[in-house]
Amino acid sequence: MSKPFTSVNDKLLFLNTQYSMNTSNINEGGWNGSRLRTTTLPTIKALLPQDLQNVIKLVDKKAADGGSTNYTATITSSDDLFLLCEMEVAGTSSYAQDGTNEGTQYEYWVGKSLRDRIKHYGEEQTATHWWFRSSIRTDTTNIVAIDPYGYVTNSTLASYSRGLSFAICI
Repeated sequence: MSKPFTSVNDKLLFLNTQYSMNTSNINEGGWNGSRLRTTTLPTIKALLPQDLQNVIKLVDKKAADGGSTNYTATITSSDDLFLLCEMEVAGTSSYAQDGTNEGTQYEYWVGKSLRDRIKHYGEEQTATHWWFRSSIRTDTTNIVAIDPYGYVTNSTLASYSRGLSFAICI
């Protein structure tokens, strides 16, 4: 894996690479079973400065188990690096399979505009989609994301490469 961060004066600025949630277009297993959670984020964590790794705490995060258009269960996973869910950012559950049970809106995101949700990646600073951990409630192939204009979208196949805006607790 290439170095995923661009840094200036040892400050992490942005991710240079986009990542898929899974290798195929399936959201079965939801966030808990995703390749992004089990393989990609641990690899990225290992690239963080050791002093930062040492202070990151595990937190319990909830997400639907995906894989069905009929909600079946919310799974709690313990994560050190994690993706936010639709509810934590947008304060809505428009598309998330179990949005109202995945969390509550973080104070930081209350009252923010669509423009505040736009994320950029790479040296060209290209506006991009970025992943949530929420599975779509209407199918078995998509994951909720934010589009390049700041809107919540339900049309992001799990195998698509998208930006990461992961969170940590210290």
